[in-house]
Amino acid sequence: MAKPVDSIIEVTASNETSKRYQRSGGAIIFPDDDFNPGVLPRLKGTPPCAKGSTFCEHFGEYPHDLLKNILKEHSVNKDLFGTDIVPQFEARDGSNDLFVCQSKVMTVFPKVAKNVNNDWRIIINQGDKEGYIQGVVIETCMGKDRPCDILGDIMDDFVTTCKQKYIYRRLLSLNDAGKPVQDTFRLPSACCCSYRKNFDFLAGLDT
Repeated sequence: MAKPVDSIIEVTASNETSKRYQRSGGAIIFPDDDFNPGVLPRLKGTPPCAKGSTFCEHFGEYPHDLLKNILKEHSVNKDLFGTDIVPQFEARDGSNDLFVCQSKVMTVFPKVAKNVNNDWRIIINQGDKEGYIQGVVIETCMGKDRPCDILGDIMDDFVTTCKQKYIYRRLLSLNDAGKPVQDTFRLPSACCCSYRKNFDFLAGLDT
């Protein structure tokens, strides 16, 4: 007997027909026995792995073996693959730079990501052995929506907030037809300090 359904995923077949199946507890339960292994999962809605992000590095239904066959059938430009280099920032002579919003810079290898149309797509990231890797350097706020780390009372008349900024990146992914195409994805790129007038503080000065 099947367990309660966790999510619904649509499967697009190579013959342009589609079936629906249910995933429960990591096992895939199909409504019939004539499942065609040459099908591609297409996400409907935000996957649980996202956890508020615009991408996932770990996706349980990632079709690794199917992607191998797709890449054999369709020629892709190997120059599109590679890994970004994390930039090294050097302090200027005599400077004592302070970062008012703490952030984390790292290289990620998305398996699925949300494109500019808010559709989740499978990203071609097969691992280093296959050579089809797309490593992207991102920067995420460690204190998103928290006050900026500003010393002293110079900003008492302002309300500060650390905001996550995003950049649009072109990555090779699979379209609805299961073909490798370049698409545009929104990925975290910087953490900045946003500020606005603190009208409550200013009103207190007038009393």
